[in-house]
Amino acid sequence: MAQFRRGTSFSRQAGDYLRSALKARGLTQEQFAELVSVDVRTVRRWLANGVHSMDTFELIVRFFGTPAGDVFTQSEDVSGFFMRFFIKNIKADKRCPFLFEKV
Repeated sequence: MAQFRRGTSFSRQAGDYLRSALKARGLTQEQFAELVSVDVRTVRRWLANGVHSMDTFELIVRFFGTPAGDVFTQSEDVSGFFMRFFIKNIKADKRCPFLFEKV
């Protein structure tokens, strides 16, 4: 399974995106956890520590109907690492077509 490196700006940005998406839609952590069938403690970890798993990232962007790239392009800190990450991990991983779908 492809993962963001822990502590990178990308894992934090995915966690920050989750926080802002919950706020924008008026959802509590508890409501979101119930809707996506995870424990609320898991949601709290995503918010505090970032999102490290591509499966989790897919769950979040699909739930909110957001193109995956928009999560990162909202930041001024988009670098070549992001593109290298996708070229190396995502295109080779046939389980991640959601990254290239239009919502």
